[in-house]
Amino acid sequence: MALLAVLGIRYPLKRLPLLFHQMLYKTLWLVAIGIPTWPALPGASRAMAIGVLLDLIVIPCAYVFEHYVKERGDRWRWVSPEAAKVDVL
Repeated sequence: MALLAVLGIRYPLKRLPLLFHQMLYKTLWLVAIGIPTWPALPGASRAMAIGVLLDLIVIPCAYVFEHYVKERGDRWRWVSPEAAKVDVL
C-alpha cells in the first residue's frame, strides 16, 4: 500500500481508478459497519470517516468532472472484420 501511495504522489492522474476504488470500499464499510457500530468501534469508524474525507480532498474533482462526466464517450458500433484488418509491413 505504501508503494501505491508513493506512485499516487508521482502519477496522480494515472491512479484515479485506485482512488475511486479506495473511496468506494471505505464508504461502503462506513455505511454498512461503521455507522451502526459507532459506539462500539469509535476509533475504527472515525479513522474510516477521515479516510473518506481525505480521499475527497485528494481526488482532483475538476479533472474528474471534465474527463469522466462531461466528456462524450466513444460510439459503440460494429466494425466489420475487413475494416478491422490492418496491414503490417
